[in-house]
Amino acid sequence: MKKQIAIIGGGNLGQALARGFLDSKYCEANDLIVTRRHTESLNDWINRGVQITSDNQAACQKADIILFCVQPRQLLSLLKELKPVLTNKQTIVSTVTGISLKDIEQILGNDKVIFRAMPNTAVAIRESMTGSSAPKTATKEKQTEITQLFKNVGEASMIEEDQ
Repeated sequence: MKKQIAIIGGGNLGQALARGFLDSKYCEANDLIVTRRHTESLNDWINRGVQITSDNQAACQKADIILFCVQPRQLLSLLKELKPVLTNKQTIVSTVTGISLKDIEQILGNDKVIFRAMPNTAVAIRESMTGSSAPKTATKEKQTEITQLFKNVGEASMIEEDQ
């Protein structure tokens, strides 16, 4: 089943993930949405067929999987802004360091499927090692889905959040 992926934050990591997902054939370019406040630096992605926008809400509303790749100082206010458009049918993944699942759940609620993942920019060449963690409420199916997502850009496994 094809899934729409939104990468919120088209900086170094966001663009590296986009490159890795496309090069691995995990998704087609038109199934990928990348956001950035100033989109001019993403013009090359438009030529590849990737959807580019500065509208985070619109990107989230279209997505099945949402990856947050922003600076830690931006995440909490961004989550508050996006909370009204996020649903419990979407899978949310934070790649942001220093902000726990509990912090995210306090804003979004515990009815959302939320993961934390720690990839690195080697995802662009599909050589990353990504550890992901999930709340205890995440199903095995969702854990497998996120592990498979990151296996497309390197090695991946589920780990405890404190690791």
